[in-house]
Amino acid sequence: MPPLQFESRVKNFRGDVESRVKGFRGEVESRMNEIRDDLESRFDTVRKQREGVEKQTESMRKQANQSWDRLEGFFEERVMGVMARLGMPTRKDIDRLTRRVQELSRQVADLEKKAGPKKPAPKKAAKKAAPKKAAKKKVARKPNAAFMKPLTPSGPLAAIIGSKPMPRTEVTSEIWKYIKKNKLQDAVNKRMINADEKLRELFGKAKADMFELTKFVSKHLK
Repeated sequence: MPPLQFESRVKNFRGDVESRVKGFRGEVESRMNEIRDDLESRFDTVRKQREGVEKQTESMRKQANQSWDRLEGFFEERVMGVMARLGMPTRKDIDRLTRRVQELSRQVADLEKKAGPKKPAPKKAAKKAAPKKAAKKKVARKPNAAFMKPLTPSGPLAAIIGSKPMPRTEVTSEIWKYIKKNKLQDAVNKRMINADEKLRELFGKAKADMFELTKFVSKHLK
């Protein structure tokens, strides 16, 4: 075969190969673009579904928190009602009385400042004191003795609130102070208490219902 003819055929073959490679490359790139677009579309759909689920979950969580807040408020109102019927002062009563005493103390101090130093009162002739009439004693409403009887905490309960004798109502109050101080009330289900190491010894398990507290506490009171 003449050299010129051979060279011409080589050029034609090379051009044909390059043309096919370009065409194949274009098909590959086109296919990759299609796959990428399809994946992005699917990921976008999944992302939207996930956002929808997260919104529903957040809405349900808020509703649950509101329900447990109402239940906790109702429970506290019932406890305060029982304490009032037993003749026991509530925390609000004590705070109100404390504020009133402080206000009266300030008023007395102001009056003493305005009055200035006290002048000695003139001596009066001594008079025979008239016999005092016996004042009628007011019968105060006595609280239930069972609730006010001091009980001694023992075992795991004493490790939480100490071993000093105290009424049953104060024991319950101290337990709740410990739970709230250490943020052991479940954030979602406020009826449940997540036990730390000390409460696990008292409950005998990792979680407990708030209405089970009395049962666990009573086992360790003497």
